[in-house]
Amino acid sequence: MKQKKRIGKLLGIFGLLVLMSVGIGCETDPSENPVEDGTIYAVGYGIDSSDTRYAYTWEDGVITELENTVHPGGDASANAVYVSGDDVYIAGSCDNSSSVAIPGYWKNGVWTSLPVESLYSAYDARAFGVWEYNGSVYVSGFLTKSDDWYDSVPGYWVDGVWHELTVTDMDYGFAYSIVVDSGDIYISGNITDTSNDQYAVYWKSGTPLKDSSSTAISNLNGGVTLAVKDPKVFVPGYSFDSSNRYMAGYMNETGTWNSLTELSETSFSEARGVHVQDGHVYMTGFCLVSAVSIPVYWKDGGSPVAVSAEAGYPAYVYEENDTIYVVGKKGTEFGVWKDVGGAGTDLSWIAYEMPETTVTFVGMSGAFYRP
Repeated sequence: MKQKKRIGKLLGIFGLLVLMSVGIGCETDPSENPVEDGTIYAVGYGIDSSDTRYAYTWEDGVITELENTVHPGGDASANAVYVSGDDVYIAGSCDNSSSVAIPGYWKNGVWTSLPVESLYSAYDARAFGVWEYNGSVYVSGFLTKSDDWYDSVPGYWVDGVWHELTVTDMDYGFAYSIVVDSGDIYISGNITDTSNDQYAVYWKSGTPLKDSSSTAISNLNGGVTLAVKDPKVFVPGYSFDSSNRYMAGYMNETGTWNSLTELSETSFSEARGVHVQDGHVYMTGFCLVSAVSIPVYWKDGGSPVAVSAEAGYPAYVYEENDTIYVVGKKGTEFGVWKDVGGAGTDLSWIAYEMPETTVTFVGMSGAFYRP
């Protein structure tokens, strides 16, 4: 099947990149505050030698473990973070005693499970995005109808009430990032139709708009993979060419796919996170050059700026005091690349605190900047 081949190939490439990135050492003091004025929140996970997954959050580089109170000792995942006032919301999942993933969110570290329809309650369900608006909590995600993730139903919860999302001729789909703007609910995702064609899609208050190329998908991560600056919409991800090479780009509010420039004509690339700030659109991702995933950012769709010559996986980008910060993973560390002046020449890496418990793998899911 076309999508399974594509995703399998892509995951194989990602696995190779992860193996290549392991072992890159720390360059700076993790206790150094990575920002000057605002606060940067990030979420991710670690897997230990017994294959247990732990969820973590960082505030300006300081780590806190998020507890699985559904089943202490069971797996937990943190996928996205949003801050409203003094409240920090983190979407994710906690495994129950039957090792079934339960969707929900942490608010200021306290877990709330979200309901799953009884028809799907025996199978994994995931929460991938979170937003707060006028006192209500919005969480995007998907349910699965069987043990196969290719049997998924996208949707979202509002204050714990599930709303299913559909697209004409959809076979299965996934809902990732969520934004509520002026009362309208925007959710990014991707779907596969009954002909096994794959599309990037976003829903505006339940109405879908999918890309017209049938070659592009929105990013598979959670986190901030959707930005809205009414009437503009940005859904980053990647598209496939005729050789099955994936290339960074984004879908806009009209369903048009826009390609982003790569570091070289032969590199693979992917856009992972997006942030709209002061009239500018920032996207981050990587370009695969000579089998190394070079972390980059794009400002207003211009040429990519590499923030490191070492392998990395950025999740989020923003600007503060003429310095561009790119949050993500480098080797086995999380942290921030700084690009002073935004010229790609005055660069540094600031490492975050990492788990004291030994982990065999770590991943960053998303981040959020509050000025």
